[in-house]
Amino acid sequence: MSLIATSPTRVAQHTASAVNRRIAFETHARQERINGRREAIMRQLRELDEEWNVERVIQANAASLVLAGTVLGLAPLPLVRRLGFRTEREIADERNILRAHLDALSSGD
Repeated sequence: MSLIATSPTRVAQHTASAVNRRIAFETHARQERINGRREAIMRQLRELDEEWNVERVIQANAASLVLAGTVLGLAPLPLVRRLGFRTEREIADERNILRAHLDALSSGD
């Protein structure tokens, strides 16, 4: 096992456990609300296509985040994670789960 976190996992590994659990819980709760409804799955997939990931938020708001982080005593990444922004991997994982549900619905028709 490498001591250096790989790109897809390094953000989650350096995020507080409580924040990771909250993000995972919110993802799971969304999937539960959708629960096999084709239109809801399609709507959520469209929303995922528009969702900003952690890196995009930091790039677009670098100056503001550095200022806020300095005032609040937080580095930009933990601040963005606490606001609920997910990594590209977390978004992709949800997208893959939703697509699998959609495929299962299609094969059941």
